Amino acid sequence: MGYSKFRIAFLFFLLLWGSPFRPVKASAFLVLPLPYPIAYLEKIPSVEEEEIKQEAAVEEAPATEFRPLVPADFESQKAIGYTYGETFKVPLGLERQVDFWKLIYHRYSNQQYVIHDLDTMIIYRTVTIRDIDRQSISYRQKRRLINNRLKAHKRHVRALLRSVHEKRRHPEKLTPAEKKIYDLFIGWEDSQKFLRASRGSRIRAQLGQKENFKQGIIWAGRYLDRMENIFKDEDLPMELTRLPFVESSFNLRARSKVGASGIWQFMRSTGIRFLQILMQ
Repeated sequence: MGYSKFRIAFLFFLLLWGSPFRPVKASAFLVLPLPYPIAYLEKIPSVEEEEIKQEAAVEEAPATEFRPLVPADFESQKAIGYTYGETFKVPLGLERQVDFWKLIYHRYSNQQYVIHDLDTMIIYRTVTIRDIDRQSISYRQKRRLINNRLKAHKRHVRALLRSVHEKRRHPEKLTPAEKKIYDLFIGWEDSQKFLRASRGSRIRAQLGQKENFKQGIIWAGRYLDRMENIFKDEDLPMELTRLPFVESSFNLRARSKVGASGIWQFMRSTGIRFLQILMQ
């Protein structure tokens, strides 16, 4: 049997007898036997261990009911330096980029990759990965198959662009696939446009976000009312409360491959400068 609490307390009192405020140097230490093996004491109870596993596996659950979003009254804002209809107007020269991302968030699904040009935002084709996603294989194997498929499509588009460049002065010689590429660039006055588009890393693949955006609209119903009130009280534009739609779709567990976290997707370096970071 282990020592009683009284005996243990008394022994520690003897060790500290030299001063009521600081311990004295003891010439010997008494090792007290533990009532249970150390491995037992350090072991997490099975019930608690199961709770930890369940908590780690929890994903942000969809709302049980759809909560309609009531449009905010942006016009009545009194944010400092804010002008309704002008402050968040699409800057000249970014119209194509904005239109492209609108399509990504409302037309293309998370089973489609959009092969496009980085500079002009021209969309060459879409690549479906539904068949790969349905396979009973590991995530790493799926990524390898998807990447190989995307690389093959990029190589094909690059070859078409180079072929169109060579035939650009004789459009009648273009194949149907080449003619499609040729027509996409109508209005771009550059004799080297097809060749330039085939070089470097201008040919990109972007995954559609339609389902994520739709789910984000449902999740947003939990937070937007409170967020709008906070931003209004702080004299900040309420349009900023819409950023999470494109940052994280209001998924509290969202985390990018570079470490940006939460619905606002703050980087840790930014958070250290402006936020209170809770260590875990």
